[in-house]
Amino acid sequence: MGRKPRIHGLKNHRPIITYKAVASTLILLCIYLIYNQRQTNHRVASLPDIQIFDFRSNSSLPAHLDEIDPSVELVSRGFRYLDNAHRLGRIHMGSWIYIVDSTLATASSVSNPRILLLKRGPQLVTCPGMWSMVGEHTNRDEQPIETVRRAILEELGPQVLEHVITHGRIRNMTALPIYYERDYGAANEGRIDRQATYIWLVEMNLSAMMESRDNNYQTIAQIIDDDGFFQFDSEVAETKWLPINELEQWVKEDADEKKYFCHETIISLMNLGFERLKVMSL
Repeated sequence: MGRKPRIHGLKNHRPIITYKAVASTLILLCIYLIYNQRQTNHRVASLPDIQIFDFRSNSSLPAHLDEIDPSVELVSRGFRYLDNAHRLGRIHMGSWIYIVDSTLATASSVSNPRILLLKRGPQLVTCPGMWSMVGEHTNRDEQPIETVRRAILEELGPQVLEHVITHGRIRNMTALPIYYERDYGAANEGRIDRQATYIWLVEMNLSAMMESRDNNYQTIAQIIDDDGFFQFDSEVAETKWLPINELEQWVKEDADEKKYFCHETIISLMNLGFERLKVMSL
């Protein structure tokens, strides 16, 4: 006689779940999460990223490079794209950053500290082929110190930021942001940069890399020339590290003829930085 087929009742029934089914479910879930995150990132990235401001009606217009208190003197007017903020001449926040190769504590006893200068690429709309410091506009929901860290990451590379956090120091050279206006005129389609900007000092303390057993650097010059350490932004055409006294000479020479720097606003910002550096070195 043949075997009778076994009939499974509800009592004995067990759902069969295979690894393949679980894997397929997880893959679909991951795809959904990745797609959803991309959509979220796209929506965030497409939003205007620069917060713009007006002076409050009871605030007087500050003089060039006056410190202002944003919480008291400014009122938010929403967000704009950076180019739109410049075309409309709207006030926005930013950071102007002095990056020195050493620290002020050691520089006076070792050597004249050198400051990093970046030469702007020829493809840029504003000030192509001219020298400047590291600078960055403040993005949506970003604290000033976060702007500085992002500027280091984007313009100098992740290894530099890691080194600064571990061995260097970031200090604010101004308790409050300073205000300036720069009209770039018809040659730049009427763009006006009206900015409340903090001035920062980044002391890189590159000598700490020579003390590390993980590195074979003998001089700071070797570190500066190492393309694997500094990964400059694609908009940077050239870099130069100048001692403070030599940079001051550049600024003096540019007072009449703009062969290094784009305009008087940059020169005035640099002179203000020199004054603050001397005070901080005492």
